[in-house]
Amino acid sequence: KEDSDRFKYRYEMVGHAWAPTIQRPNHEKPYIEKLQVALKEATGVQWEKADGLTGLIYSTKEIDMDPDEVVRVIHENDTTLRNLKKLAQKVSQNFDKQAQFKKAKAREDKEDLLSGDKLGRKKKNLRY
Repeated sequence: KEDSDRFKYRYEMVGHAWAPTIQRPNHEKPYIEKLQVALKEATGVQWEKADGLTGLIYSTKEIDMDPDEVVRVIHENDTTLRNLKKLAQKVSQNFDKQAQFKKAKAREDKEDLLSGDKLGRKKKNLRY
C-alpha cells in the first residue's frame, strides 16, 4: 500500500508445479500447510494457497511486520529452500561433467577425422 509500512505478501517458487512435459530439475514440494500455520502465528494474518505455476501462499490482508522477519519465518519453516541449494550444486556439477564430456568427444572426433577413421578412409590415402 502506498505511503504505508504494511504489505501483502505472496510466496512463490519457480518450478514447484512445472508440467511434466519437459525434463527439468526436480525438487520436493514445499509443505504449504506448515508454512500457513507458522506464518499465521507469526503475523496474525490468514495465509491462503496461491494459484498458478509458481504461487505457493499469500497473505489475505496487509501485514504490519518487517519484511525481513517474514522472510526469516519462511526460511525457518520451508525445508525446500535448504534442499534447493543442494539441487543447484548438483545441477552445476552435472553441467560441468557434460561440458567435460563434450570437450573430450570433440577432441576425439577431431583426431578421428584427421586420421581418416571417421570417413572410413585409410590415412595413407588422405591429403592434407
